[in-house]
Amino acid sequence: MSNFLRSISALCVLLAASGIAVGSTSTMLFAKEENSRMRWKEKRIEIAISRSLLESSPSIKSGSDVEGAIRRSINAWQNVLPIELVTVDSSRQDVSPAGIAGDGVNLITIAANPENINFFGKDPFSASARSRIFYSKRGFITEADIVLNPFQLFSTDGSFGTVDLESTLRHEIGHLLGLRHSKVVGAVMYGSAIKNGLFGGGNALAGPVDTDIAALRSLYGPVESGEDCCGSIAGTITGIGRSGTVFNVWVKDAASGRVVASTTSERNRSFRIDGLGVGEYAVYAAVSGRKTKSSVQLLDLVEVKKGSTARLSANYARRQIDFSLELMGMNGILSDSPIIVDRGSEQLIYAGGTNVTAERIRIESDSPFVTVNSDSIQNILFESDVTGVVFEMNVADDTPPGQYNILAVAADGSSDIRIGAITVR
Repeated sequence: MSNFLRSISALCVLLAASGIAVGSTSTMLFAKEENSRMRWKEKRIEIAISRSLLESSPSIKSGSDVEGAIRRSINAWQNVLPIELVTVDSSRQDVSPAGIAGDGVNLITIAANPENINFFGKDPFSASARSRIFYSKRGFITEADIVLNPFQLFSTDGSFGTVDLESTLRHEIGHLLGLRHSKVVGAVMYGSAIKNGLFGGGNALAGPVDTDIAALRSLYGPVESGEDCCGSIAGTITGIGRSGTVFNVWVKDAASGRVVASTTSERNRSFRIDGLGVGEYAVYAAVSGRKTKSSVQLLDLVEVKKGSTARLSANYARRQIDFSLELMGMNGILSDSPIIVDRGSEQLIYAGGTNVTAERIRIESDSPFVTVNSDSIQNILFESDVTGVVFEMNVADDTPPGQYNILAVAADGSSDIRIGAITVR
């Protein structure tokens, strides 16, 4: 028996008193009716940094490296972006009011002014930041404002209970560029992030991951024309009765299982994923946003070539499931955040949700590089309605860095998934 398995029984008692990590979210708001794809037309974007952020603020822990966090968060996107991002200091403090157009200044602010506070609505503690995007009739962004929540406490040193400033800025700058929230847990553009605590600082990922980069390429193209990029996948999902059904669609590298892109289908069940590198991919889908869950399904295996679009039409055979994999974590705490591990490591992982028990489901990975010891899965009790299990996971020495899936699989083969829940660095 491994050391991991020996430790489980002792941990079970401790975990009964453990809970679920509470996080914060980010919100992207549009000044006009929502458009499916938005981007900047200009090749140079000027971002104004409010003095409320650069000067001493009660919302930022004393001694924090604010200027460094701003610089690094912008450079993270600049490194994969074929347009230029520049910053200027500004005395402005307020987000532009909702309307047809703003003031023309792309502002980042943390000022506790009425306009900014009202921007967070009736629950000012629900989000760590919000962005407001203005755009033209042709879908070109004309202004993007970012408001860091002045009711939160930000830091750059991972202090317990604070919000990581750099990772928050990195996420919001993705919105400024036109990116929407991703369904991939390990993506910079994932819509939820926990505060600094048992999982370490929120700045564990230095830059955009594959799925973020693919989404960015779909708007602006690759950094260099000589890259082995880009191709596309376009598809239609058929076979499900009700019109208006929306699907989460994601693409993984067929050989490694690494998640490389994701999107949400249109209501007519069509989807398109751009910005993909040349290669062989597996395309998956699951119904999005319904109380009654349906199983994950492989749509097709496709080959993507540079400058071309691989097309598919796949029948989705809806299989309802009575379980859901909703949270994962380490150290006995479940959360809605990625689990970051190193190559060549062994970890005890916790998973929870609805009817997630060792008797009902088994836990699997869909990558040959990330494996779950099926004999290690045991039930864990939490102080909530969540049911959960603990299991041993092994990451191979030669695992390609990236995001990998974890699935809960029933005896009949139906499954639920945490897309990109494991980040291998």
